[in-house]
This record gives sequence, C-alpha cells and structure tokens, in this order.
Amino acid sequence: MYLEEDISLIIPCFNHQNEVVKLLEYLDKKKIFFGEILVIDSTNVKLNLSKENFLNKIKYIYEKNCLPGKARNIGVKNSKGKILAFLDCNTTPEITWTYEYLNILNCNSIVSILGKCKAIHNNNFNYVLRASSYGDQAFSSLPGTMILKSEFYKVGFFNEYSRAGEDIEWLNRLKKIKYIEIFIFKKNYINYYGLPQNFFSFLRKWIIYSLSSSKLNIYQNQRALYFIIFFGLVLYNIYYWNTNLGNWDQSRYYINNLTKYFVIISFFIYFIFRSIIRPKIINTEIDLFKNFLFLKIFLISFTIDIIKIPGSLIGIIKNIIKLKI
Repeated sequence: MYLEEDISLIIPCFNHQNEVVKLLEYLDKKKIFFGEILVIDSTNVKLNLSKENFLNKIKYIYEKNCLPGKARNIGVKNSKGKILAFLDCNTTPEITWTYEYLNILNCNSIVSILGKCKAIHNNNFNYVLRASSYGDQAFSSLPGTMILKSEFYKVGFFNEYSRAGEDIEWLNRLKKIKYIEIFIFKKNYINYYGLPQNFFSFLRKWIIYSLSSSKLNIYQNQRALYFIIFFGLVLYNIYYWNTNLGNWDQSRYYINNLTKYFVIISFFIYFIFRSIIRPKIINTEIDLFKNFLFLKIFLISFTIDIIKIPGSLIGIIKNIIKLKI
C-alpha cells in the first residue's frame, strides 16, 4: 500500500524562485505532504532556501543553466520514493490531489496517473490568450502526473536539450507503451498560473517554445508537411486552371479571378474556424460577440499560427534530412 511518504515530488525552477517558494508555502499551508520535495534550481543566482521553515522535507539541488528536461532527470536520479510526482513553479494542486491519486494507485493495476491541468487567467489579455490556446477546460499535462518509479524507467528520461516541449514528448512516449496502465481523471487537480501577462511576453514565450520544440514534435511536423504539400498542389492547380483549359477565353469552365476567390474563401474559412468554431470547442462558457471578443481571439490565434511557422519548417527540414540519412 502506497502512502504519502512514498511520493517524491519533483519541481524544476528557472527564473521563478519567488513562485517556487510560494508553491512550497502553499503545500505546507494546505497540508499536502510528501516523502520528499526535490527542487532543482537552474537560475543564475542560487536561492537561499531555509528548509527548516517548511513542514515538508525539502531537498534543494542547484544546477546552473540547466534546461527543464535535465532538471527533472536530476530530480528523478536523486529521488528516494517509490512514486514520482511532478509540478511546475507556476502550478498549484487541489488539496485532495495526493489523496485521490493514491486511492487509484492502491486499488487498481494502474501504475501511472496523468495530470489534469486548467489554465487560470488574471487579466484581460491572458483571458483572450487562454480562450485562443488552452481554453477553459482541463487538459492532460505533466504537472500533476504521478507514476511508479519502476515504470518511469520503462518510459525513459526527459529530453535534456530542449527548452520547451520535452514534457509533451515524454507524455507521448508514455501513452505509446501499451503495457503501462494509465488513468486520467475527468476533473482537474492542478491549476496553472503561468499565462503571459502581456502581448510582448506572450510573443517571447511562444517563439521560444516553437523553436525549441521543433525537433520534438515529429508528428506535428509531418502533418504540417502533408498540409503544405496538399495546399500547394491545390493552389498550383487553381492558379493554372484557366491556362490549362486551352482556348480558355471560350471555355464554359473558365472562371474569372479564380485565384482571388480561392484565397478569399480560404481566409474566410480560416477566420471562422479560429475566431468562432475552435473557441467554442475548447471553452465551455464564452460570449464571443461581447466586446468583439471573437476578433481579439482571431488576432491572437493568427499570431500563434504565424509564430509556429519557423519551428514547423525547421522540424520539417530536420525530418527530411533524417529520412535521407
């Protein structure tokens, strides 16, 4: 039977030292206890963490200029518990998180429980950003995930060379292993407070994420490649439709300004999908037409898609080179 004392909680920290202290204080205040909490800090300045001030057993590890994947791997290698749990600095768990998860691990053949996270907004900008990206519904995440340490080694360690996306890549590997029983709660037990506060911090974060995760999101890159090929072929045939007819000015199949119509219709479909259809799918309660919210969502969504292009192209090129090799 697994107890709280069997859980090793791993928290990577980079330039979020204030947030990690608040998280540790929150865990103590809400009496959410673990066998140990490993904080792997890679900030340039070492945190003066007084472990005696906390009820939980804190193991502070300082590793300068360490990316998130490597930080988590260091935490795993230094952990002593039978169960590994993960949180990020900008996340906080519900009070019953460990209790509910341990019930599942103790009563079933389940050896891994995925985290269920919900993004929380605190200003008008990141409300629009959340409506455009995560939505107000809970999504599967590494923060909140618990897995038996023996099963973690079957999945493998995190990628140590990417600044972002290594958590998603690891979760994808976990889901592919059919003999590892995974459980997913319907409700969320983790709240995420790391949404950018303004447009410029949003640009910086998404650009870094796009470029860093380009080598990890292999299947997204393949889908992007297929879409580019398909769209390119359609556009090519439309552009040369009238030319290929022969005596095009006398043919009943001739369509004047066909290319312009195609571009306008394509953009209109994209606009409707990004500003209305997708926001309705990922948000349970939203009034898209209040204060022209749908236009704001479209602008953010369009920006996100533009930002993704360089990372997708880099990933596609890498995949093509890899295939040739």
